[in-house]
Amino acid sequence: MRTILRDPNLNRKRSDTLKGRTFPHMTELGIRLNNYLSIHPELRHHTPDSEALRKQKSDKIKKMYKDGTWIPNTKPANDKIRQNWLNKEYKERRLRELLSSLYPKPNNQERILSNILNETLPGTFQYTGDGKTVINRMVPDFTNIDGKKQVIELFGDYWHSQKITKNQSENRTELGRIKAYNLVGYNCLIIWESELQDREKVAIKIKEFSNAHSSH
Repeated sequence: MRTILRDPNLNRKRSDTLKGRTFPHMTELGIRLNNYLSIHPELRHHTPDSEALRKQKSDKIKKMYKDGTWIPNTKPANDKIRQNWLNKEYKERRLRELLSSLYPKPNNQERILSNILNETLPGTFQYTGDGKTVINRMVPDFTNIDGKKQVIELFGDYWHSQKITKNQSENRTELGRIKAYNLVGYNCLIIWESELQDREKVAIKIKEFSNAHSSH
């Protein structure tokens, strides 16, 4: 099989058959990662270092999907695809589809916060980090389902640290994310990953947030 895949004529033929095709969202992820690997062929060798770099690149792409900051790089021949991604309705629909595949279930930290929410305000917030809800090109981790325009975001201490976000879009920061939701009429509470160590304190923070923005 490896010998066949290395045949340049076969590879060229396979490439020609793929030209002009629109790929499902998960294939787009694979193509983007494969393009990166073609620039850095040394990463194709499975070593601990290369696996770590591959995972870092893959995680970065997934984060960009989740934050709504990614638009596929396309060649001039595929300008229509890029135009589709600039359309708000199309982009939000695709983001929901992408995230439902990338994040089908809440992670460990999100499950902990979900439990705290259910204990503190049962039936008030729903997990939407899988793409159920897209607001102003953002996907909130938890959304109020009790008639209030409220969302709760769980920020990872590393991914949203100043070191990581200093060269990224403002909505990756706590204040920037809150402002972005405020622009479309939503109130946002940020819970940091490290705060989950004190469940009681988080519960109080959630209650205060809910009571401070009690209007429907």
